[in-house]
This record gives sequence, C-alpha cells and structure tokens, in this order.
Amino acid sequence: MSVLRQERQKYVTITICQPFQDPFRLIPNAYQMLIRYAKTNGLREPGKKGIVSCIEREYRQDGLDYMDVYMAVE
Repeated sequence: MSVLRQERQKYVTITICQPFQDPFRLIPNAYQMLIRYAKTNGLREPGKKGIVSCIEREYRQDGLDYMDVYMAVE
C-alpha cells in the first residue's frame, strides 16, 4: 500500500445510501449530480496536477451501507 499526499483541495460531495442495491445506476448518477452542481455554481475542475480528482468512501452505519463520492473543484 502506498500513501498519497496532496496539497489542500476543495471537494463537492454527495452521499448515497445503499449504493450497491443498484450500483450501475446510483453511482454514475451521483457523479452526474456533482458535475451538474459544480457547473450550476460556477465551480470547475482543478487545473493542477498531483491531486486526487475523485474519491469514493464506503462505510456501514446503523446496519446500512453508504458511499460518499467526492469530486475536486476550484
């Protein structure tokens, strides 16, 4: 395993509840919603190298599965 480090970065995020009930619909739709949100609010993809542009974090809470989807913006 390697550890990645990057400079401070701003992300927009969305949380999906039970993402694996319909992963081929829910996860891509989450990314589409983040892109739409960013465009609507005048945010854009960072133009710098060395950042993680998208992150997905999966976790379980109160017996339910969740996924947080992050997209880098500036």
